[in-house]
Amino acid sequence: MKRVFQLLALTASIVIVLPACSSGGRGTLPGCGQMQTAGCAGAGGSNASGGSSASGGSSASGGSSASGGSSASGGSSSGGSSSGGSGGGPCTVCPKGCFNLTNDANNCGSCGYKCPAPSGANMKAVCSSDKCSTECTGGTVLCGSACTDTKTDRHNCGGCAGAGGAVCHGTQNCVNGVCKCPAGQTFCGSSCANLSSDPYNCYSCGKVCGTCTNGVCGCLGAGGSCSDDAQCCSGSCNLGTGKCATAPIGGQCKNPADCQSNDCANGKCVCKAVKSNCTSDANCCSGWCGFGHCHCGYDGSRCQSASDCCNNNCVNGFCACRNTSCTAGTTKSGSIVDTCCSGACYGDGTCH
Repeated sequence: MKRVFQLLALTASIVIVLPACSSGGRGTLPGCGQMQTAGCAGAGGSNASGGSSASGGSSASGGSSASGGSSASGGSSSGGSSSGGSGGGPCTVCPKGCFNLTNDANNCGSCGYKCPAPSGANMKAVCSSDKCSTECTGGTVLCGSACTDTKTDRHNCGGCAGAGGAVCHGTQNCVNGVCKCPAGQTFCGSSCANLSSDPYNCYSCGKVCGTCTNGVCGCLGAGGSCSDDAQCCSGSCNLGTGKCATAPIGGQCKNPADCQSNDCANGKCVCKAVKSNCTSDANCCSGWCGFGHCHCGYDGSRCQSASDCCNNNCVNGFCACRNTSCTAGTTKSGSIVDTCCSGACYGDGTCH
């Protein structure tokens, strides 16, 4: 019987030990920290050893001492997991230590499951409520699928585009969350412009000029490349050719070359008088250019003044004969030209 009691005492001291925060003389499992005295439950939690832990041994009468006696210092076994672990959530005994599977990115939802590392910049993998997700780092904000700095991002300036943020246009930069043009430029419509040199925004936004120098507007002569009438000295841009056209008589000009008549006076295109040099009929007030000079016109020819007409009579812009006074002996190419409609100009200067 004595031998039987000794065997019973020895059997009572043997317990089944599952991985727990305390591993006896071999140290502590990783991640358990101060939970050594109460398994993974933390202070006051339940023991994760799978059985009762004996702190006091019972001595058999045969002289052998059992360390796993009947005195238990911990709670009841929970089969390896318990509530109250690190991070405030449940702590689970895993092969490599005790972990909170609700927020541990290396053991998310189950032991050993590591959340995949995100491929984008300024991102890190996190575990929340047993699920893997992505978190932005370094003060960046998640806009769409990327983490970005809304203080400097031109496409998400001041916040995510479409959610309070702005998209900077043209050469604008995002400075401390505000879209700004470079120094010396002004935002005009959808882009930044230098008002001292931009021919499409000369001195002020939207003012179109041929040239812009120190904010002063200038025009382009005939043949200059243009996209707007306002750029041309003639006030006419041929959109088909993209070149400044010449202006007709009466049109605006800066130089004679801006006019079809090749003559500019006081900012207006004017025709050339009789005997002026010409290259085409359009140059002459009479509409007749011959041998490089403007000639007087006959009845029906255009005119600016009586001197443009061979009969010295200009009526409503056209040469006309006279029925009253006349000048006998007016010549053209050596022949006598009468200014009277009747063709008869008497020596007293009257038409008959």
